[in-house]
Amino acid sequence: MRTCTCPTCSTARRWQWEEAFLRDGFFRGEDSHTATVAVFLSSQGYDVTINDHFEGNPFIARIFKGTKQFMSPSDSPGETEPRDYLPDHINQLLDTEYPEHPSTDVDRADTAGQLICWYSSAMGAVDDREAITALVTDLGRYCDLHSLPFHELIVTAVVHHTERKQPK
Repeated sequence: MRTCTCPTCSTARRWQWEEAFLRDGFFRGEDSHTATVAVFLSSQGYDVTINDHFEGNPFIARIFKGTKQFMSPSDSPGETEPRDYLPDHINQLLDTEYPEHPSTDVDRADTAGQLICWYSSAMGAVDDREAITALVTDLGRYCDLHSLPFHELIVTAVVHHTERKQPK
């Protein structure tokens, strides 16, 4: 599983390939995996240039194949979402190698962990237990504001969680 470590709480979180193209990716480069993505692209026949002359994450600044260039300075690499300027075939190649959506229970738990880490930091929670309690409480407030059946949703979630834990 591909993870990087949050410098704030030391929690491992799943990373996305898009971060390799952004100066703010991988916690502003504190646990960068840009080289991993660059090596993969190189293994597919692309020439890749990494810009590491700025503070923050070293990011992929150029992709070539032969004389064909797939990125240009006008694309603002490092600042702009790569899906907005990379050709479809490169997006698809990277999506296949680094799937975006969590597919296993471990992947989903990692995604939830990212949310808990962010929420803990945003709310000033002391630990995961406090962050989860605050998050669930605030989800209840959200449901109240949007006329959603909070208690019913919680019961359904507990049933789903219990069913997932049953031996197969």
